[in-house]
Amino acid sequence: MEALTQRAAVALAEQFVAESGYTALPPEQITKTPLYLEPFEPSGTRSQVLQQRHNTLQPKAIGARVGRRGGQTGWSVAFAYTSSSLAKGDSCRVVTMDEDGANMRIERDQGDRSYFAGFY
Repeated sequence: MEALTQRAAVALAEQFVAESGYTALPPEQITKTPLYLEPFEPSGTRSQVLQQRHNTLQPKAIGARVGRRGGQTGWSVAFAYTSSSLAKGDSCRVVTMDEDGANMRIERDQGDRSYFAGFY
């Protein structure tokens, strides 16, 4: 498979965040099936998961860098929390994927916004 450009990686990550219910998109407009479940999310109904995630992240990425956690190849794309979320400080959420966009996931650990500053 061919490696993605930064712009393509960001577009895929933004689509993933919206389709997974993290933005202000109304739950009835989220049609992705099945939903990607984060390791720390309690198993529950689709409705419960979407309610917990709703409007926690901004829909547009704040930065993107080449590479993944642990020195793996791929992309890391950062998203700021919304003002309605409980997150504080300089933290953000990070969507990671392989170089070609496969194996996309949102990382459990929060990222540092300053790490992504100026990269996108």
